[in-house]
Amino acid sequence: MRLAPGWLQAEAPKCTNSRGQKQASNQKAGASSRTPRTRHFDATLSPHFAVIDNGRSVRYVLPGYGCRDSATQVGVRLRLQRRPHTMTGPNFTPSHHSWPSPAVAAPERSRYWGNPLWVNSKRAMDVGFSALLLVLLAPLLALLAAGVKLTSRGPVFYRWRVVGKEGRPFVGYKFRSMRPEADKMKAQLEALNEMRGPVFKLTNDPRVTRFGAWMRRYSLDELPQLYSVLKGDMSLVGPRPPLASEYVRFNERQKQKLAVKPGITCLWQVSGRNEIRDFDEWVKLDLEYIRCWSPTLDLWILLKTVGAVLAGSGK
Repeated sequence: MRLAPGWLQAEAPKCTNSRGQKQASNQKAGASSRTPRTRHFDATLSPHFAVIDNGRSVRYVLPGYGCRDSATQVGVRLRLQRRPHTMTGPNFTPSHHSWPSPAVAAPERSRYWGNPLWVNSKRAMDVGFSALLLVLLAPLLALLAAGVKLTSRGPVFYRWRVVGKEGRPFVGYKFRSMRPEADKMKAQLEALNEMRGPVFKLTNDPRVTRFGAWMRRYSLDELPQLYSVLKGDMSLVGPRPPLASEYVRFNERQKQKLAVKPGITCLWQVSGRNEIRDFDEWVKLDLEYIRCWSPTLDLWILLKTVGAVLAGSGK
């Protein structure tokens, strides 16, 4: 798809960090009547993302997210606007809202989510288990990396651009199990999609390499996600994060699954994931997890996941 050029207008709202508070006090002292500063950027736009070049650096963001990768841009809201003679990208609709939409209703939650003790214990378990597994599985990770490199051309890791809690984007990593041009081939396979809804799933995907198929059978390609758990982007247990290109097609109910931090494993993965063909059923399981979450449920899902991995039920 050819990208359409356009421009972004960035408005700087009130900052909440210490630097922003200092700026706010200075503005009150000497420039209370000034209008908010508006900055313009050159940008390349598509239906799902924008590449912004402000003359000093280039940023890759999704519409509505803001530039979260720069301290000088913290709190900046991006607003896509049409340039009439150039904004002609297919199916492109400018985004004028923050992400996720304020209209998204909060799902019903377990009482444990409101208890800091249990929430912090979940994070402590994430950090402890992910760090321990990364150390213990280091030899296996090295062997898998060598296997990917020796059996197919391309990088060892696949940069997994997904959406996390409350619609925040992040980049996770998997061992590459597909051909390097897999993302470009996806459009040609859309007609074969086995999942009803905005996500793509194909059992006998021709893009998967032979070594990649073996890794997927035992979910070994997912092991680098332990790094995302350690960083705090993911949890060991939680709804699976969607691709950014899938999230933009979610309806309001489907977005509710990201009310909590996404995870490596979830109810969907231990409840016959290979038999579920309707994404709404998948979402139903994720919302059920949010409604019924407890530390005991997390432990039960982890034990069921170990059994599923050892049984080689992945595809």
